[in-house]
Amino acid sequence: MKIPTTFAAVALLLTVFSAACGDDEQEVLTPTLSPTETPPASAQIDFDTFLVGGNSGVMIEEPSIFKIETQEAWAELWSTHVSVVVPTPTSPDVAFDDKMLIAVFDREQSTGGFAIQVQSIVVDESGIVVEVLRTVPGRGCAVTQALTQPFHMVLADAADGDVQLALTDQALDC
Repeated sequence: MKIPTTFAAVALLLTVFSAACGDDEQEVLTPTLSPTETPPASAQIDFDTFLVGGNSGVMIEEPSIFKIETQEAWAELWSTHVSVVVPTPTSPDVAFDDKMLIAVFDREQSTGGFAIQVQSIVVDESGIVVEVLRTVPGRGCAVTQALTQPFHMVLADAADGDVQLALTDQALDC
């Protein structure tokens, strides 16, 4: 008679367990986690769109993210961002007392139909993780024949830590 594999495995485990326990008293060790091994909780940060669009003077090679926490840094980014706009608009006011501006820029695209959008902002042990969705035109999509530089800027409660970009691409078929 052939014994099913599962039954044989269980019988083997019981035999090994019985032999290991014997009649001697053995100390039972219960594993515990030290405070440093407890994974820290992550916290999602609410945000509001500040500016979004398809044309920017921020020219980069790859999608990039910036965390702006001061008026000086904001003035510098704004100046670069609107360098392609005539007449140059004045920068919108940002209250950096308890806020930060997260700005995500995509590389220059050869056509329209591209967009970049902040989906969520999470603070965890690694810092500030910004999840971003980049939409790209799929097959059969009619797009403008113009250079674009998609961007999305959001205003959120200030948080400590370095900012990291978590980028996901999604093609939209037409």
